[in-house]
Order: sequence, then structure tokens, then C-alpha cells
Amino acid sequence: MEDGREQKLKHRVIDEAEKLFFSAGFSSVTMDDLAARLGMSKKTLYRLFTSKQDLLRAVMRKIVEEVETTTDRVFEDTSLGFLEKLHQVVSLIGIYVMRLRQPILDDIRRNAMEVWEEFDAWRQQRVIGKFGGLIRQGMAEGFIRSDLDPQLLTIIHATLIRRVMNPETLSDLPLSASQAFATLLTVFFEGILTGEARTQYREPELLRKTANSLQLLRLQPPREEP
Repeated sequence: MEDGREQKLKHRVIDEAEKLFFSAGFSSVTMDDLAARLGMSKKTLYRLFTSKQDLLRAVMRKIVEEVETTTDRVFEDTSLGFLEKLHQVVSLIGIYVMRLRQPILDDIRRNAMEVWEEFDAWRQQRVIGKFGGLIRQGMAEGFIRSDLDPQLLTIIHATLIRRVMNPETLSDLPLSASQAFATLLTVFFEGILTGEARTQYREPELLRKTANSLQLLRLQPPREEP
């Protein structure tokens, strides 16, 4: 069992690896680079993580846990109506889409396929599980058209995420990852919302509430990529 000092050291390595992987690129960073940046021996680094891919897996797991923690607060908040919840979830996911930009994911997919597949599988499971519940809530509250099947909508949404938000597709689009994500959500949700719900969804007051909620979560709405 790891002691507290060992765990703190691991967290420090993961934090530094995330910065380097996401700035210089996973394939460009070596364990020598990390050891030098951290001021530790390579032997110590390999004692903590058996390989660079093992370290990348820990970095991606950290991000996954952050996404789950922040979005679960919204999904499980019974005080929020469907439209408020939808706005906040979309904004939160947009922040992480900006963080995991297309070149980063492309690098991971090409050079750490096993980690990419694990991340992609989690992403699909998350979309089907959580967004399925959100769609059912929207139907129950009368915001989503009642003539549509909730299970089919969930599958369509998961398929869109998988097909559009992947490195191969994004590399062929004249859009940033955040622009592609925003367009995908606009097309999907504007198509399934009722007419009244579409009007409410665009109201400035709802946008303001979302921005305030993100500040409470100590997050900022995503900015466009340069």
C-alpha cells in the first residue's frame, strides 16, 4: 500500500506530465524530459510509472475523474430544471473539449492506441448513461418532443460524438474542436427540443445562470482556440 508521500509524488508527476504532454505532445516528450523537469532520477520515475504509456493512462484517468466529478454535480442536482442542466453540462463538456484539443487526441490515438481506446470507451459509456438520463428528464418535463424515442436519441447522440469528435474527422474539418462540438450539439438539441424549449434555451438569462454556475464550480466557459 502506498504511503502519503508516495501518493503526493505520483500526483506531482501526473500534473507535470499533463502539462508537458498537452503542450509539447505525448510523442515528443521522453521520460528523460520528465525526470529532468521534475528534478528526479529516471529510476525513481520508472518506479512510480512503468512506462510513458502507463503515465499517460494516469493523466487521462485524472481528466476523466475531473469530468465525472464536475458533471455529476450538475446531473444529480435536483434543484435544476432540464434546460438549466442542459446548458451547464454542455458548457462543462465544452471546457474539456478545449482542453483535449484535436492535435493532442490525434497524437494519443497514433502513439498510444490502447489508452485512446480506453478513453473512447469511457466517453461512449458516459454519453449513453448520463445523456440518456438527461433526455428522459427533458421528455418528462415537456422540453423534448414526445414523438421521439429516448433510447434512439441517446444512441444517435453517442454516435454523433464518436463520429465527429475524433481526430480523423476533425482533421478534415475547417473547424476547431470546440466549434465542431458546439455545432453538433446545436443541430442535435435544436432538432429534438420543442419550439417553446428552443426559445427558452436561447434566453440570455439562462446563459447568465450557466456562467454563474461555472464560476461556482471554479471553471470558466471555454474560449475559442486561436
